[in-house]
Amino acid sequence: MIQIIQRAIVGIVLMLSISTILSSQDRVILKQGEPITGKLIKYEIGGYVVIQTEGDTQVFIPTNEIRTILDDGQVLYGKSKPTKTKPPKVREPLPTDRWYFDWQNKLYFNNTDSGVGISLSYLYQWKHFLAAGVGIGYDNYNFNQMRSFVPLYIQARSYVKDAHKSPYLDVKLGYGIASSKSQQIISNQGGFYSQTSVGVRFGSGGFRTTIGVGLQLQENELEAIHPWNGGIVREDRQYRRIVFNLGFLF
Repeated sequence: MIQIIQRAIVGIVLMLSISTILSSQDRVILKQGEPITGKLIKYEIGGYVVIQTEGDTQVFIPTNEIRTILDDGQVLYGKSKPTKTKPPKVREPLPTDRWYFDWQNKLYFNNTDSGVGISLSYLYQWKHFLAAGVGIGYDNYNFNQMRSFVPLYIQARSYVKDAHKSPYLDVKLGYGIASSKSQQIISNQGGFYSQTSVGVRFGSGGFRTTIGVGLQLQENELEAIHPWNGGIVREDRQYRRIVFNLGFLF
């Protein structure tokens, strides 16, 4: 009887020991966030870790791939709390160019006369590297003599960067129709029109701003009565202007 009781006590002790061993598990948490649970067999500081999983498989893990090692809840290596990972930023898709309104200040190369102009373009854009379309404008080259033109043009624009803020290159080619606004003008004929400019686009969403500088050419044949002596003045000129642009995309 005593032997039976002793055997029962030994069995209970063995079961409790096995239960304690099985419940005592080590955890290795990788830097990628994946945990590996089992029994820590070997740990070489600065080298590697060997852990035996529940399926009796030994896993070899270099320590440079490990974020935390837990021995029965105690931290042997790394941080006890996992680091918070920020979700990847989702970039807002770039809006495409459609309508482009442009205000222009024009300066002479060789004197103090100046002028202003406006234009409106409709563009179709292929990704960021090319937008093309057509447009119409109004240009005034001399406030005193009221020499003005209505340019009709095709336009191409290319952005350097695929971003909201990006440098750009813009080219307009077309024909400037002369607009006579003086009784002294006998005939006034326009001609070839071009504008090449560089600048920067700002802003985001459906409304953006551009700032640029460029060179504008406009051919013109003019015949008019001189305001002082009544003689006939004939001019065949090509207006060359430095242009400062302020534009709006919407």
